[in-house]
Amino acid sequence: WSNGQTTQDIDTLTAGIYTVTITDDDGCTLAQAVNISQPVSGMNVQSIITNVNCFGAQTGAIAVTVTGQTPPFQVSWSNGLGTPTISNILAGNYGLTVTDQNGCQYVDTIVVQQPSAPLNLVLDTTNVPCYNQLSGAIDLIVTGGTPSYSYLWTNGSQAQDAPYNYIWSNGSNDQDIDTLTAGTYVLEIYDDNGCYLQQTYQVTQSASPLVLSSAMTPVGCYGGSNGALNLTVVGGAGSYTYVWSNTFAGQDLSNITAGIYSVTVTDANGCVATLQDTVTQPGVYALTAQITPVACFASSTGAIDITVIGGTGPYTYGWSNNQPTQDLTNLLAGTYSIVVTDAQGCQASGSYVVSQPSAVLTLNAAITNASCTGTTTATIDLTVTGGAAPYTYAWSNQAVTQDLVSVGVGTYTVVVTDAGGCQATTSITVTQPAPLSLIVTPVNPLCPNTATGSVDLTVSGGTSPYTYQWSGPNGYTAITQDIGFIPIGLYYVIVTDAYGCSGTQTTSLSNPIPISATYTSTPVQCYGGSNGTVDVSVSGGTAPYTYAWS
Repeated sequence: WSNGQTTQDIDTLTAGIYTVTITDDDGCTLAQAVNISQPVSGMNVQSIITNVNCFGAQTGAIAVTVTGQTPPFQVSWSNGLGTPTISNILAGNYGLTVTDQNGCQYVDTIVVQQPSAPLNLVLDTTNVPCYNQLSGAIDLIVTGGTPSYSYLWTNGSQAQDAPYNYIWSNGSNDQDIDTLTAGTYVLEIYDDNGCYLQQTYQVTQSASPLVLSSAMTPVGCYGGSNGALNLTVVGGAGSYTYVWSNTFAGQDLSNITAGIYSVTVTDANGCVATLQDTVTQPGVYALTAQITPVACFASSTGAIDITVIGGTGPYTYGWSNNQPTQDLTNLLAGTYSIVVTDAQGCQASGSYVVSQPSAVLTLNAAITNASCTGTTTATIDLTVTGGAAPYTYAWSNQAVTQDLVSVGVGTYTVVVTDAGGCQATTSITVTQPAPLSLIVTPVNPLCPNTATGSVDLTVSGGTSPYTYQWSGPNGYTAITQDIGFIPIGLYYVIVTDAYGCSGTQTTSLSNPIPISATYTSTPVQCYGGSNGTVDVSVSGGTAPYTYAWS
C-alpha cells in the first residue's frame, strides 16, 4: 500500500487516495487507486453562555449552534434535556454531547458561573452623641454580588426626601453616609447584575439637649473683684467639664471683676454647649491727676492736682506722705500714692510720679581759639547737661544759638535757660597766638662772585610747626628754615604756621670789597747789604689777613 501497509485490508484511515499494488506468485502485478472521502467540514459547535446573575438564582442559560459534519444533529445534556438551548438553570457544569447522522460526536463540558457569594452588607452605625446634631454616620461594607454597586439611601419615608437621599455608583466597596440626624434609614442596593438587597438601620441620639443658664452677681464697687456667675447645666450626658474664658475649670465663678465671661461645657459624650454672660459694676469710680513736675533739680516746686470721677461724695483722702488734702503742692521729686474712699466705702487709688530734671543744669565749653592774630576764626562748642530740654541761649554778643562760630578774641558770657526756667551761666575767654615774626640774618659770600653766602631765619609767634618757602635769583627755591651756599642776590621767604597763618621777609646778599695790596719798598743801601724793605698795605677782603712771602 502507498501508506506502507502490506496486509490485504487496511482500516482506521483518514480521508485521501490510497494506491495498492498486488503481486501474485508468478510476479504478475496489478495496481489500483482507491479514494477514501470524508464530510466537507468537521463538526463546529458554538455556545453562548448566560451566567447566573445573582448567587443561587436559576437565571443561567446555554445556547449551542452546530455546523459542519453531516446533519441532522442530536443534542443531549447531562441534566437530561435534549434541546440546543437550555435556560433557567443554576450555576454549575453541564455536559454536552452532539451526534451527527454518521454517528460522529462532539463532547464538551460547559460551565455556567455565578457571583462568588451572595450580596451581603456589613454596616457600622455611629449614633448621634448630641441632641439634634448632624453627626450620625453609617459606614457600609458590601461583599458578594457583582461590582459595581448602586446605592439608594432613604430616611424610611419617601426615597426623594432631602437631605437623606444619596445615590452613589462609583464602584467602591466602602460606601458611607454621614452628618445624619437621629432616625431610621433604609438602604436599597443593586449590584451590576441587578441583584437587589434591602436593609433598615436606626441612628439614635441623646435624650435631651445640653442647656446652660447662669445667675449673675454684680461687682460691688467699680474696679472691684467680688462679682460672681452661678452656672446651671441641664440635659446632655453627665458628667460635665467646664472651661471658662478666664481659664477657670469649675462650674461657678466667684470673686471676679466686671467683664464678659464665656464658658464651654462638654458632657460625657463630647457634646458641647457655650454661654456668655456679663458681670456688671457701678459707674466709673476713678482718679485723674494733673502733675506739675519740679522745675529745677532738687527744688520743691512740684504739685499734684487730683480729680475724682464717679463714686458717692463726700470723699476722704489718704496720701502716702500722710497729707489728708485732695491736692498736694510744694513737692520734691518722688512717687506719691493716694487712696480715696467714697461715702459707700468704695475706694479708688493712684500712684503718681513727680519728676524733675535728671541733673543740675551744667554748662561745658570746648574752645577753638583764633588761629591767626587779628582773625575771627575762633569757635565755642557749648555742651548742656541736666535740666529739662529744650534750652534757650543768650550770649553777651547777642547770639541766641547754642554754639558760637567765627568770633575773635575776647570773653563771651552765656545764660542758658531750660524748659523749667532754670538758668546756668558761664564765661569763656577766646585767645589768639602771638603775631608771626620773621628775623633774617644774611651772611654775604666770603669772596666776590662765589656761592658761599647764607641766610639765618629766626621765627617766633604763630603756632608751630612751620613750613618754609624760599625763592631767589635764577629760579632758586628751598623749603628749609635756613639756606646756605648761595650767591649774591635778592631772597624772599614765606613762613606758614600750623593754622595756615603766614609771614614774609626779604633780604639780599652782596659781594665783599675785593682784596687789594699796595707795596712800598726801600732799596739796599750798600752793595751786598741787607737793609732793604717792602711795606705792604692791604684793603678789602675780610680781616685778619695771613701772608705768605716767597
